[in-house]
Amino acid sequence: MLRVERLNIGYQSGLLKETVDFEIQSGFTALIGRNGTGKTTFLKTISGHLKPLTGICKLDGVDIYSLSTQQLATKISIVNTEKIRLSYLKVHELLALGRFPYTNFIGQLSDDDEAVINKIVQRLQIEHLLNKYLESLSDGELQKIMIARAIVQDTPIVILDEPTTHLDLVNRYQIFQLLKSLSQELNKIILLSTHEIELALQLADNVILINEKSELIAATLGDFIKKNHIQNAFKQTGISFDNKTLRFKFR
Repeated sequence: MLRVERLNIGYQSGLLKETVDFEIQSGFTALIGRNGTGKTTFLKTISGHLKPLTGICKLDGVDIYSLSTQQLATKISIVNTEKIRLSYLKVHELLALGRFPYTNFIGQLSDDDEAVINKIVQRLQIEHLLNKYLESLSDGELQKIMIARAIVQDTPIVILDEPTTHLDLVNRYQIFQLLKSLSQELNKIILLSTHEIELALQLADNVILINEKSELIAATLGDFIKKNHIQNAFKQTGISFDNKTLRFKFR
């Protein structure tokens, strides 16, 4: 369980007003908001890579900022927006890096490590990619591999920062479906920031919104729609949000 208590985040000055307390038990959670509202900073904060100005973030009752780097790597895995193109690295080698928090000091994989990798490879149906170099993959294949690496890390929380930025419509939909199903099958908290609001709302169990007033709102999808949070946050002349279809429309 991830619990956030009275966070105020930022660097020298707060980007986010003190949040109300909220928690996520499990499932697929979408983080939305306009550009510049602090979504990436929020993700860095709750992943333990940026300490809040005030407040705390707990995972199963433990303050994440009290954990060592290695301890944190067994609790939270991250998929960043930037594409990784290392010409000398093969897919299996990248997946093996996901087991780094558990390997010995020379990074040698055990039979158990290989079993974890093989299980995820089979689940994501990426056996045919294992011996390919990263630079030879399409954007959709590469993003799937990055998600696989995060799942191989075997953490209760997986955080993704705009994972579909470079993908076409079909690949965006496939990635969202994959993340939704993995959250259910593996009982993980999967939290991603996205501008694909309509797509996210079709699949999200929970929604976190950072609005232009630097206020954070967290709720189940049903409560979010019922209280018109989407409409209020993205209000603009000529555009409205339809709560029934979960889509934006032009007026």
